[in-house]
Amino acid sequence: MERGDDYSFHGNTVSGGVINHGKDVRNYYGTGDDTSELTRSIDELQLRITQYAAALPDPGQLRELTEALSGQLRQGQPNRTVLRSLLDSLTAGAGGVSAVVTAVSGVAALVSRLFP
Repeated sequence: MERGDDYSFHGNTVSGGVINHGKDVRNYYGTGDDTSELTRSIDELQLRITQYAAALPDPGQLRELTEALSGQLRQGQPNRTVLRSLLDSLTAGAGGVSAVVTAVSGVAALVSRLFP
């Protein structure tokens, strides 16, 4: 990297890398708005699971997966492999219920953006 761009990291260790003291770390962790948007998206997913429970193969499992995803996201540094696995399982479990698939896709897009 060009030193003039100063994308280098110095200072405290964070997930194998470090964050420069004084750098704005919101791009790394997301902003408060990002967190709120992710919370709204997960709430939307839970609502869709409830609304379409009769059409879903196993709504209880989808609720459990959603809770596991929420728990993983609340951790200081969620495991990306676990996140991807949970999102894949949610997508598969949604079957052909497009409203639930759409809600999962919205959560997945935010997770991908916040935890690349």
